[in-house]
Amino acid sequence: MNKYIDFKIKGKNRLCNARLYPENNLELKNLDLEPFDIVICDGPYGVLGSEVDAAECEWDSFVLNGKGGTNSFKEYYKRLFDVCLPHMKESASIFICGYPEGMSAVKNLLDEEYSLNFRRWITWSYDNHFDFDRGTNFHRSQETILYYTKTMSGFTFRGGGVRDILSCPIIKHESKWANDTNPNHIDIAHEFKDGAKPLELMRPLLSATADFGGRLLSLFAGSGTDLNVAAEYDMDSVGFEFNPRHVDIITERLKGREECVVL
Repeated sequence: MNKYIDFKIKGKNRLCNARLYPENNLELKNLDLEPFDIVICDGPYGVLGSEVDAAECEWDSFVLNGKGGTNSFKEYYKRLFDVCLPHMKESASIFICGYPEGMSAVKNLLDEEYSLNFRRWITWSYDNHFDFDRGTNFHRSQETILYYTKTMSGFTFRGGGVRDILSCPIIKHESKWANDTNPNHIDIAHEFKDGAKPLELMRPLLSATADFGGRLLSLFAGSGTDLNVAAEYDMDSVGFEFNPRHVDIITERLKGREECVVL
């Protein structure tokens, strides 16, 4: 049996189930899970193509400025899509996040080898990213989110007023009680890795595509933003995260909202 952590999270109208698997997302192929309405895939980025020495990024060893590295990058995503796409409902949406150069390769892969339907190239702009290139290149201030649906019609979309350029800073830290009005709670800040997605980025995506009471799959749960936002739309969620530090961050973010049980 796979080890996981179960959370009960306060949603808008109900308690939502969130499950975190502290392991590689390819383990999906061994799990019998109910199908998902939304899939969010946030990584890998190909960050070691730049001069970055962060130990937590060692697994992301793709170099996207060469044919060999790009092909390896696409092969990684192919293995991931082969595992996760069967877990999507026919009406489901998927969002894939990354740097534009990596997402252009992923879009090429999806359009050539899968029957998903491309909907929009979304840009996330920010002004507080760490300078991976240390002054040797233009400073990065944007990322890409590819939006696909599994079918041409019958999917949920109610976001006609949401633009395809979303501007908000990368999250650096968050108060443990940021959404809590209890004055007796001590304000404890969480420090996140550089590049963590803010709640304000994911909310427009879910407000446009979420089915209240549906299910969300986060393939790289990271700091737990996807699982938090899913509850705001009364969605149950499942996340995968193999980095122990990030698992701790997710657990600390979620466990204050309701009790959690390790099974």
